[in-house]
Amino acid sequence: MQSIKKYEQKYVCFLDILGFSSAILHPDHPRFKRCVEYFLNTLELLNKVPSRRDIFLNKIEVSQFSDSVAFSCAIEPTSLSLFFDRAAQLQKELLKGGLPSRGAITKGDIFHKDGYIFGPALVQAAKMEAQAKTPRILLSIDILQDIHYDPARNNYSDKIQCDLDSKYYVRYIENWGHINNTAEFIQLKEIILLGLRDPDVEEKYKWLASKFNARLDELHVPNITKIVL
Repeated sequence: MQSIKKYEQKYVCFLDILGFSSAILHPDHPRFKRCVEYFLNTLELLNKVPSRRDIFLNKIEVSQFSDSVAFSCAIEPTSLSLFFDRAAQLQKELLKGGLPSRGAITKGDIFHKDGYIFGPALVQAAKMEAQAKTPRILLSIDILQDIHYDPARNNYSDKIQCDLDSKYYVRYIENWGHINNTAEFIQLKEIILLGLRDPDVEEKYKWLASKFNARLDELHVPNITKIVL
């Protein structure tokens, strides 16, 4: 085993995938194949660099264990904005497979290399994940301070949002789909309606439903009705 180097200051996201363990325990369930397929797709998404603008990140380190995923990147100019984009993209892909997720993004000391990950920033993110309650990725105070002091802070307005409980999180439902592609909204509505039938996760899906309804209002999507709560 390589010698352990010192901690690095990085942005860290810890994500817990809600309902994945249950799906794994019931491989005969029709949702099983879909869940696993989308889960593997999202891991591949995290491990590849899709465009030139991501090259400056060098490499996003990724670790996956059971139904949790952690990924990190170096702290560089504009890297936080791209980190938000990657987190939102991950949540979208998982939700398309019927897997809502929640987590937190922090900044701090971390060792993350070749699948090994530990450090105060990860501990903080894991603790914050439990506080998220609904399917969202919360932001730590350090992250909010970095945004505040960023000269380009106005560029974050479409990436983060303050929720009703005054906690900031990464926007993803709010940026869902396009008005000319109603199929995306139909798919999302079906996923949310299915979740609302399960008493164990009903409250989480009510949050998703409220965000879905707000997105419909914003885009005036034709021929798709709101979810009644």
